[in-house]
Order: sequence, then C-alpha cells, then structure tokens
Amino acid sequence: MTHYKNEGVKIVEIFPDVEDSKHILREMDPDVCCSINKEEPIRKILKKNKGKIWISAVSRYQSAIRKNFRFLEPQNYNITKIATMLVWKEDETWSYIKKNKLVYNTLFDKGHKSIGCEPFSKIINEGEDSRAGGWRGLNKDECGLHAQFNK
Repeated sequence: MTHYKNEGVKIVEIFPDVEDSKHILREMDPDVCCSINKEEPIRKILKKNKGKIWISAVSRYQSAIRKNFRFLEPQNYNITKIATMLVWKEDETWSYIKKNKLVYNTLFDKGHKSIGCEPFSKIINEGEDSRAGGWRGLNKDECGLHAQFNK
C-alpha cells in the first residue's frame, strides 16, 4: 500500500495480497480474479477507514448498470461513496481531460473505451456500450468494485 499526500488529501494506492497476480489473471475465472485483485483490496481499505468517504469517477453513460447509480451511495463500514462525475457525458469527460492537459491511458487512443485488467480489456465494436470490452464473451459487465460491499 502506498500513501500520497497532496493539498491535504491523502491518496492511498492499494494492491492485492497475491504475489504473482499477472499469472493468476491469465489462469483464473474472471470473477475470482476481480475478487482477489479489486474487491478484496478495496474491502480492506474501506474496513480500515470506517466513517470516511470514497470518491469515485464512475459515470452513468458507461453502462446500463451505472445508469442507476446515485451521487451518494452508502457502503458497508459506514463509508459513503461519492460519484463526482456521475452525470458527465463522455464528450464532457474528454473535453475536461484535454482542456486541463490531464494524463490518461493511451489505450483510449487505440479504441478502448474502458480499461481494466490486461487480459480482459478489449476494443469495443461500434454501437456497444463502453464497458463491453471488459469481459467479452462472458456473462459479466462489472468487476464488483463499484457494487455495494454487503459481504
């Protein structure tokens, strides 16, 4: 876990407990992979930071499931997730990135609309929602990271 402080905001970078996660990503069921590499690490940090907030950049345009997300989402451990960009449209997001010269993943320039784990992120086809390239061919469209942690 790495901690950063900038302008009074503490940013925490978290990692899975698994040493060889790249190998596991290629060998494992994507639900198990997401649990190990995304859900468990965030669950640990939320549990440790009871009563704090979680700032998220999810937007409703990203998928059918995310259309039902709210600005404030209560989570377990007395955490409130705040979706600061919930009503932003894709063009607004990219305008903001370009106007403010923000760093972004260049895979977006190659046709990716959503970037997750390396073995599962694919370029989407015309007309698909932006999350369709995440787990192509699988009955999955969210990793679980933005689902309520009720476990």
